[in-house]
Amino acid sequence: MDKSARFYHVSNRWVSRVRVKISVMTLIFCRGCEAEMTLLTTEEKKLLARAASLMDELLETLEVMQDNELVKDLRDALREVEEGKARPLDELIRELGLEGKI
Repeated sequence: MDKSARFYHVSNRWVSRVRVKISVMTLIFCRGCEAEMTLLTTEEKKLLARAASLMDELLETLEVMQDNELVKDLRDALREVEEGKARPLDELIRELGLEGKI
């Protein structure tokens, strides 16, 4: 296994632990919103929500990177874009006569 493969390998156990931490952070955040006396300031709540969102994005990225077939498909798609084999979405919408419907 090369260095990049080892770097991106993440165990399911680690992913589960991070998901639990995100859930706990979200629960704390929500309880703080409902309680009369909150333990977190508004700024801290926003920061916590952003941190949970970033952790969730990181987990999604790691899950995608562990799917070798999906990574290959993404690389192929990016290569096709670079080679000019793709076209703008608005052009496709116009070609299919879907203007105003999407």
